Amino acid sequence: IEGASEGAGLGDRFLRHVERTKLILHLVDVSSISGRDSNEDYEIINRELANYNQDLADRPQIVVATKIDALDEPERLERLREAAEKDGKLFLQISAVTNVGTKDLVNLVAQKLAEIKATEIDLSEEIDVE
Repeated sequence: IEGASEGAGLGDRFLRHVERTKLILHLVDVSSISGRDSNEDYEIINRELANYNQDLADRPQIVVATKIDALDEPERLERLREAAEKDGKLFLQISAVTNVGTKDLVNLVAQKLAEIKATEIDLSEEIDVE
């Protein structure tokens, strides 16, 4: 929700919950059914994360284009892919209806969480507690 970082809607209450996450899975509807601009939605969410707490915007994020089974304008998918890649985010496309890409998504999330956990363990071992 635009303005969430300033309390709009569930706003900062929701964002406080997001602070506990180690990986952000950013699902973006790329179908034109909703009448929304998928790139604008992507940018708004990332701007709200940064406005609330830059650390949230810097967290690992996987951008997931959803509803590709209903995609009637392929350029919507490509624009989102380009935006995510420009921002250094991982990008996948899925259809929950046809199950396309869902296993890849589950596998990628598991892989990224394992990498994050390994990094945390390495960092904790570097801390000298006396």
